[in-house]
Amino acid sequence: MSYKVVGKSVPRYDLPEKLTGEARYAGDIRLPGMLHAKVLRSPHAHARILSIDTSEVEALPDVHAVLTPFNAPTGRVAPDLPVLDTTVRFVGDEVAAVAADTEDAAQEALASIEVEYEVLPFVTEPREALKSYAPAVHPEGNLIGGGPMVLRRGDVEEGFAEADLIVEESFTTPAHAGAALEPRVAVAAWDGDKLTVWKSSR
Repeated sequence: MSYKVVGKSVPRYDLPEKLTGEARYAGDIRLPGMLHAKVLRSPHAHARILSIDTSEVEALPDVHAVLTPFNAPTGRVAPDLPVLDTTVRFVGDEVAAVAADTEDAAQEALASIEVEYEVLPFVTEPREALKSYAPAVHPEGNLIGGGPMVLRRGDVEEGFAEADLIVEESFTTPAHAGAALEPRVAVAAWDGDKLTVWKSSR
C-alpha cells in the first residue's frame, strides 16, 4: 500500500519565513485605532464572585471598556463556557477584561480591579470529582451533558467471545496543550457587518 504522506518527507513551504523570523503571526498585526485587551484571572480553584469594583479602572483616560460577569453580554455559548461567569471553576478562569489604548495600559489596569470572592470547596483529582459527595462545579453536576459520550461500532460481546486474549485495565492520559510557535492571541476588526478574526492556531 502506498501513502502520500505517512513515512515521507513533506516540504514545509512556510519554513523559510519561520526560520528567518519573517513569518507574521496574529500578535504581529497592528490596525489603526486598535485597542488592546487583557484578562484578569482567578487565583482560586473554585469561588463565587461576590462583587467587583472597577470604578478606579473606568476613570483611567486610556481605558475604553471594562467587562465583568455583571455587565458582559451573553450569547449562544456552551453551558460550561460562559464568556464571564460569577463562579470561577479553576485557577486562571476569567474574571474580568479590560480594553485600553496600549497593552501595557491594559495590563496595569487589571491591578486596579478589586474582587471579593467566596472561596468554595474543590477537588484536584478527576475521579474524586465524579464521586457523589464531590462539590459540584456546575449546578447540574460535574458531568456536562449527562455523562460521557459513548461510541459503539460492531458487536462488543461477539468480539470478546472471539478474542484470544482479554486485557482489563484502566488507562489515563495527562493534560496536554499544543506547542504553538506563537502566544495565545487574537485580533478582531469589524468591516461593516462582517467581523474578521486573526487568531493563533495549530
